[in-house]
Amino acid sequence: MNFIETLIRLNIQTCYSMWLNNLRINEKKSLSPVEFLVMANCISGEYVPANQILAKINDQFSNWNSTAGTIYPILHRLTDLLLLEQDENTKLSFKISNKGAEFFISTLRDFEDHFELTSSFFKSIIQAFINIDPIQSRKLLDSFQMKTDRFKGEIKNMEKEAELKKVEDNWTEVKVDF
Repeated sequence: MNFIETLIRLNIQTCYSMWLNNLRINEKKSLSPVEFLVMANCISGEYVPANQILAKINDQFSNWNSTAGTIYPILHRLTDLLLLEQDENTKLSFKISNKGAEFFISTLRDFEDHFELTSSFFKSIIQAFINIDPIQSRKLLDSFQMKTDRFKGEIKNMEKEAELKKVEDNWTEVKVDF
């Protein structure tokens, strides 16, 4: 294994380890990012059918598709951890529990750190790539710039959506120190 492969492997392990530490339920249990994503798709307050959760997750990613074999065991694990509630009538629909909502909110408080960690990870990888192949790295940087611009547009749309929801549901801001 060369230096760059070692650097990439260490950065991936560090990122994943830090994510897991920040998604820790208790001293023995933590959630994977995919489990956290499943929770995010159950947060509406209504029971959501499992196949709809799977479809929503797959709609959110253009380059990754999950399967029922991944999502269904996660739904049951999250239910066993009391982070989700299962609809007693259908057994195939789930919603976030009070414990799950509290965990989700507390984890989101650290989300800025996750974002910074991910940014540092990609910066390290790209810097290493520049040293190996500056021409290909330039193409990669151009691609990242295009994706970043698209992401900025998506953020603007989410800001508008949040503002509309705030007005429609009569939310008021309360100053809370964390």
